[in-house]
Amino acid sequence: MSRRSDRFRSVIEERAADAVMDKATEALQRKEPRPKGPAGGLRERRIEWVTWGISIIILGVCFVIGGDALTLIFPLLAGGLMLFSATLQKILKNWNVSFITWGLGVILAAVGIERFIALFVTLDRTFNPIFLVGGLIIITGFVVLLQIFRRA
Repeated sequence: MSRRSDRFRSVIEERAADAVMDKATEALQRKEPRPKGPAGGLRERRIEWVTWGISIIILGVCFVIGGDALTLIFPLLAGGLMLFSATLQKILKNWNVSFITWGLGVILAAVGIERFIALFVTLDRTFNPIFLVGGLIIITGFVVLLQIFRRA
């Protein structure tokens, strides 16, 4: 009886080993996409920090230059940079862009557009809310149109 139980045990052990090897081989041969790990999030944050850093450098340069640079050049360049960066991140990589980057980019670009129009249209260079609202509407329309490129 011990021979039978030894034989039975060895057959079971062999079949179990074969099953484990088959599962391991199948798992190695299967090409499953890896889940998005922390590397994607780290790259997203780095791009955001680069965008913010360049915007702060533009602000400093405009402070040094003075005059219309602070009210005209900074909002146009920084807002355009933020919107450009957010657009590329969303279209090319489908990364999440912070709401602050989108919002501040839209506001800065609209203020820059308002200052640009006021520079050429009005002689007294006063703030005109109509130009600001018009710029906000135009830029918001572009942001809404970007939803066409949104990946599912």
